[in-house]
Amino acid sequence: MKPEMKIEVLRPSASRPDLLRRTHEEFLKRVHYSGGFLFGMHEDVLQINPSIEALQWAIKTGYFTMTDDPPVGQGNSLRRLILTAKSKYIFQFEDDWLFLRDIDLDQVIQIMEENPEVNQICFHKRPIMEMKGPFKKEQVSKSGFPLVVSPHWNFLPAVWRLSYIQPFFAESFGIMNKNFAWQLNEMVKQIPGGAGFRDHEWMKANVGAYFFGKHGEETYIKHLGIVSARLGELS
Repeated sequence: MKPEMKIEVLRPSASRPDLLRRTHEEFLKRVHYSGGFLFGMHEDVLQINPSIEALQWAIKTGYFTMTDDPPVGQGNSLRRLILTAKSKYIFQFEDDWLFLRDIDLDQVIQIMEENPEVNQICFHKRPIMEMKGPFKKEQVSKSGFPLVVSPHWNFLPAVWRLSYIQPFFAESFGIMNKNFAWQLNEMVKQIPGGAGFRDHEWMKANVGAYFFGKHGEETYIKHLGIVSARLGELS
């Protein structure tokens, strides 16, 4: 890995300046990477004054920013950021996730550089338990580091390979579509009928989405917001 390989940290945001600031500060404390970061934010304007505060803070902090008023929804917010991204890897990091543990992102990028079949490495919000059957969340080793196979593409904070995921964002997700994550999973995994999970062997061969770490490891992140925030219920 070249140390000058910067990563774009893409942050969908929606009228929550306090969460935006708090999670940014904790990210800088917890996520360590020798290549450096470029921060970008898309602000969905749910409430005008909080959104102005969020944008002013982001610009002062060095973010590149985009905004939509009226709001376009979580899926299109992330879509706008991804379609303008240029870095080989992106860090998808919405405004309401708090990092709880230190992360050596150089290890993550090493894994993805040495294993081109790995398209996503996600940081889990609860301990990953070993399971039996097709969704057993198999633990594997890549470049000497433990990973756990995910049964779906994750929208938790994660590093994504841009060349893999960017084409799936070519189409709009529709205004205020709160179900965009599963909609995108249908496209990524080519699942008719909207099934949300695939077995670990299919995921390894076709998607390459993994959790960072091993079975039983303590959580990396905590969710501070609420799922329905983009429908007007701000936390």
